[in-house]
Amino acid sequence: MKSIRFRAIVALLLTAIVLESGMYSPASAASYSCVRSLEELEAIFPEGKYWNHIGIMCWDMTTTTDSPCTHHSSCTYSGSCGCNSYKGKATQCMGFAYSLQDLAFNGFDGYDAEENWNYTDAMSRLKAGDVIRYRNGQYNHSIFVTDVDGTTITFMDCNGTGGTCAIRHDESIEKRDLKNVFLYVTHAPAELTSNEAERIDLFETAIVTAKLPLTIRARPDINSEKIGYLDPGTIVQVYNYPLTDNSGYTWRLLMNDQGWVCGDYLNITKGISVVSGNYRIQGENGKYLSYTTTPANDVNIVMYDDLSDTSLADLQVWNFQPLFAFSDWGAVIYRITPASDPNYSLDCDSSNNELLHLWNTLDIGAQKWIVEVRGDGSLRIRNYSTRYALDVYSGETENNTDVITYPSHDGSNQKFYLVAP
Repeated sequence: MKSIRFRAIVALLLTAIVLESGMYSPASAASYSCVRSLEELEAIFPEGKYWNHIGIMCWDMTTTTDSPCTHHSSCTYSGSCGCNSYKGKATQCMGFAYSLQDLAFNGFDGYDAEENWNYTDAMSRLKAGDVIRYRNGQYNHSIFVTDVDGTTITFMDCNGTGGTCAIRHDESIEKRDLKNVFLYVTHAPAELTSNEAERIDLFETAIVTAKLPLTIRARPDINSEKIGYLDPGTIVQVYNYPLTDNSGYTWRLLMNDQGWVCGDYLNITKGISVVSGNYRIQGENGKYLSYTTTPANDVNIVMYDDLSDTSLADLQVWNFQPLFAFSDWGAVIYRITPASDPNYSLDCDSSNNELLHLWNTLDIGAQKWIVEVRGDGSLRIRNYSTRYALDVYSGETENNTDVITYPSHDGSNQKFYLVAP
């Protein structure tokens, strides 16, 4: 829970001090995972833009503009002055940092989470995705950690200089420079992913149902800049995660970051898709789906630490090939093979609780897989014939834990992500 309460004071030019009216229970980290990478966050919040909604009627925590803030002395935590707000609790630097945590970790509320006021412990546990609060001159400042390399902390922030809520990327500070000004760290529930382990966004195929050309906008906002149009009947591909603005409009990002369109005028026609190619399959606990030796019949599949920087990297790289669409679900059926040898495929037996293994590639249901996307961005990978899902045995976290097929549920041991090889 929060360790102190603040009395209501006039909001300061360079700070986002948040008034607390009561005591809060710590947010449980167990149910959260990283659903947006650093690169996605940087795309949503471009460097040099301003985290505010000046001149915009419909806005949310993802809104940015080209207009610097000039009004902090009259700002409230609701964002009535033109600043953006984090859930009515914080604006400016603190609001921005907790918005990044919320978006990165599927709704994790860092503002209501437990704070770590112990400098030594906080620095020893510091990771990408954490939020640091410290004294910055006569004011306080919050930053969102994007990398920790030895003693160097890289971060994103807004309102770090000049009192304008300008967004910055790739800023850095040394741990030792925080020692005498440190306040607390809000630790994220998982580590923020980046290019080193960039999770792959799946997409859906949709048809434009609008009667007039559908506007493509620069941001998920009805008042955002118009950057193009889609004719009625156009078939497009959109990323699987929607954003909803304050007016209730749902927005979808076009594949390859080509702009945002209103999802109310799209009809999803082909469900979730994976672009054919090579991926690693990451479990909820950060370990990867691996085979234990050279591909062969009956080679078991296990979970293991990341091997991407070792000579054994190929043991964790899988090739996805779409076979056909499954009309009942609108899903696509895939064959999943070791990228090093397509003569073998992921194969399961017909009963649950059976070990997942490799077998000669055949045209059988035991080697056909459906990829489903949950609301939190994680994947369920189910066999086409049995409908059983990939399952990390008993939820164990040790290396070489077996992977089995089991009736589907929402437990963390059936949550997976695709990661760039």
